[in-house]
Amino acid sequence: MKRKTSLALTLFVCMALVSCMKSALEQAIEATNKKCPIDMGIMTIEKLEFQEGNVYFHYLIDETLVNVSELAKQPEILKASLLTIFSNPDEDMRSFLKLMVDEKSDLHAIFKAKTSEDKAEVVLSADELKTCLDDESTTPDDKLKSLIQTTNLQLPTDLQNGIVIRQCILEGKTVFYIYEVNEEFYDQEMIKKQVESGILKQNLTLALKSSDDMSKRFFNAIVNANKGLGYRYVGTTSGNTVEVTFTNEELKEIL
Repeated sequence: MKRKTSLALTLFVCMALVSCMKSALEQAIEATNKKCPIDMGIMTIEKLEFQEGNVYFHYLIDETLVNVSELAKQPEILKASLLTIFSNPDEDMRSFLKLMVDEKSDLHAIFKAKTSEDKAEVVLSADELKTCLDDESTTPDDKLKSLIQTTNLQLPTDLQNGIVIRQCILEGKTVFYIYEVNEEFYDQEMIKKQVESGILKQNLTLALKSSDDMSKRFFNAIVNANKGLGYRYVGTTSGNTVEVTFTNEELKEIL
């Protein structure tokens, strides 16, 4: 009996020692994995892995919204976008990234399409993460321009029959989504009437309020850069345009 008790105690102590030997970063990874999968709207964090001192973020992406193969072709833009996002993280993410910096761990972000075999990967070194967290010289305009570049990697996107989001541009003090409208399906005059009546702006306001986390991050970057948001509908046949815009103050109130 004493021998069994002694053995059990020894095993308990060994397990406790192993637990204590795990770094703060490894413990943070385990805690995060308990929350996975984490839904971020257009993508999901499947899991985090700790391999050879580095941290691997595994993202699963809805390729109907994001072209993963295009992301793979533009690694520098993808990397710049991640650095932009990590330069203004929430407190939990900031604490996690600081642990990575302290332990000199590189970050490997792996983006995988849900149904195809398409993958994109980018690596941020511990030094790059440190510079990103410490750098206060990046302006809100710089961050916004980087996120616009990343947004355009996801375009064009077919929303529904006859409407395609063609591109995202910064024009003066407004960030515009350019919508291409197939006039065989939609009458531009009808869209114009919806704008004049305020119906379309009301619908867009509701859509903004229910945006996923990734989209809200982009819209907040627009607000922080003191810009407004606009939607421009361009007829494929006539070339006629109809616009709905939100001022910076309006967008701020919605978010």
